[in-house]
Parts: sequence; C-alpha cells; structure tokens
Amino acid sequence: MFMISDKTKSEKEKTLEKKPISFKKNKKGKLVKEKTKKSSSGFLKRITYYLSYKIAIILILWISILYFITGKNQVEIYFIFIFIGMLISRELSDNLANRSLKHRLDAFIVIFILAYIVIIFDKIKDILKL
Repeated sequence: MFMISDKTKSEKEKTLEKKPISFKKNKKGKLVKEKTKKSSSGFLKRITYYLSYKIAIILILWISILYFITGKNQVEIYFIFIFIGMLISRELSDNLANRSLKHRLDAFIVIFILAYIVIIFDKIKDILKL
C-alpha cells in the first residue's frame, strides 16, 4: 500500500489551499464574502487524491483472495491473475488517475510482465526436457 498510495500534494493543490478569501462591500458598506464559482474540478481533485488509496486497498484484497484461492502449489496462476488484476485496475483508473499513480502502476505492471516471462520460459524449458 505504501508503494501505490500518493501522500504528496501537487504544487497546484498547495496554492489553492493558500488562496485568500476575497471580500467585497455591499450597498450598505459592509464587508461580504464574495461568491466563488463552484465547479466539478474540486470534486475531481478529491477523487484523484483518494484514488491511489482505493486502488491500493483493492489490489491488496485481490492479492490476498488469490492467495487463498490458488494456494501454494499454483504460483504461476497466482502471478498471472495478479498481473491481470493490475492491468484491469490501470485501465479502469486511467481517466481519473494522476501521473504519479499511473507511473507507479506501470512500474508494477512491468515487474509482473517480467515475472510472467520467467514463468513462460520455465514452462517451455519443462516441456522441452520431456
């Protein structure tokens, strides 16, 4: 979970937090807080901020469920299903994920591709020995 979750905020998010509240005077001369435009970008920022945690929790659950289903004897199937889960989570979160989360998921996908290649070569070697 530590490897996937993103605790750092972007510079844009930090400047938005420090933005001062603007006031204007009404007809009577009293200070009134200015109304700001509410957009869906705040909603999207909150979703992308917590998306990395949700993906990490889902992948942890997926890996633990697969471990109990496949057991110790079927390591090849276990790695293949983890790889499929990583690909699905990367594809489904592509529109909402920020760059750092996409790069981290891509790194895990590359690692599991290498493990998949090792498994395939091991199976080919076993077949050729027979």
